[in-house]
Amino acid sequence: YMAEDSGATVYAAESYLRKDTADTTNQLLTLRNDGGGANSGTKISFQEGGTVNGRIQTTYDSGWKMKLGSAGGLDELTLAGTNVGIGDSDPSEAKLSITGVQSGDYALKLDQDQNAIGLYIDSEATTAASLYFAAPTTTTAPIIQIDDCNALTSGNALLVQCASNNLNHGGTTGIITVNYTGTSSNGNNLLFLKNDNDAAGTSCIRLQQDG
Repeated sequence: YMAEDSGATVYAAESYLRKDTADTTNQLLTLRNDGGGANSGTKISFQEGGTVNGRIQTTYDSGWKMKLGSAGGLDELTLAGTNVGIGDSDPSEAKLSITGVQSGDYALKLDQDQNAIGLYIDSEATTAASLYFAAPTTTTAPIIQIDDCNALTSGNALLVQCASNNLNHGGTTGIITVNYTGTSSNGNNLLFLKNDNDAAGTSCIRLQQDG
């Protein structure tokens, strides 16, 4: 036990902590800082040769946060309540917030090796989009790209299924809508379909009206 000595140093080849009590009320290790106020908290620092290579820290900044970091950045992972920030020291706006992505890296990569859905969204939103792209700055690349789906047989690259009994577009929009409101004087296509296969029965576009 050490108190009132912020410069205390303990040299030990190995430390071993053990508790044989099956409960959640008695801590095995407690770090306490009674300083209070902004930026108060406790910290475990991992160093080599005096260089900080990582840390685990609690801090108070508009609410208590738990921070984990490495030599690359000491605020790499922030836990704020039930919100998580990766590169975001204040993830108050989202359950998971990712920012500060390194050049050339993906912000999020999913590698699905199983025969199951790669990304599943269960949204209860009624007047908000389930997937939203906020003013992308893309100029010469597709904003949404499905590339080399060459394994397709009877499947689809894109399927929009709707069986709503309350559909009411009023004739001004549709299940799929392309709305261009710019003033470009260049020749542009709102929908461009190209078919390089001339096999019998292959159509560039087919419309089937059953009602």
